[in-house]
Amino acid sequence: MVHNYIDRQGVVYSSQHVTGGNLDKLLIEGTSAGALAFALQTELQEMGFEVTLTRKTEAGLYGTTARGFKKRDMERRREIIEETRPDFILSLHQNFYPSSASRGAQVFYASNSEEGRKLALQMQTRLNELYKTEGARGRKASKGDFFMLHCWDCPSILVECGFLSNAEDERLLCTETWRKKLAKSLASGLVAYLSERFV
Repeated sequence: MVHNYIDRQGVVYSSQHVTGGNLDKLLIEGTSAGALAFALQTELQEMGFEVTLTRKTEAGLYGTTARGFKKRDMERRREIIEETRPDFILSLHQNFYPSSASRGAQVFYASNSEEGRKLALQMQTRLNELYKTEGARGRKASKGDFFMLHCWDCPSILVECGFLSNAEDERLLCTETWRKKLAKSLASGLVAYLSERFV
């Protein structure tokens, strides 16, 4: 059996037979995306994935809010990743930008990870298709230098699932219906990537 892992604001998972090959493990982690993590957990379980939540409340992983709590939170995430030894990492977030005109989802990957790039492209395609139904223009997957992309030697992506600074995106992100659609798109992107990888 392949172990799966989900963080309160993200998920780590894998499966045995979704693509007909070994799917290994995927880690999904993030901040301020807890409700989406639960939606994705449900979606993955329905697809046969085993999912484990690491944070079931809004509490962080830093202990106290004393000086350096953010660094402690990030280091604890790294420890969890090292303990889990995932084969994929997906970090879920919600974006904010000074201009309220910016909309849609965008996926980032480490510049030195070809598999991360491939996973990001599959995810970006599915998310663009979803946001297009709400009138948002498509975005391009991009290289990024984020902490979560360098925690483990495996394909890792960071997904900004929409802009809280845009009234329409914020409205969508606050609805259970949209979070379920996002979860389906994320799951679809993962399966597409794994199907291509293990063909």
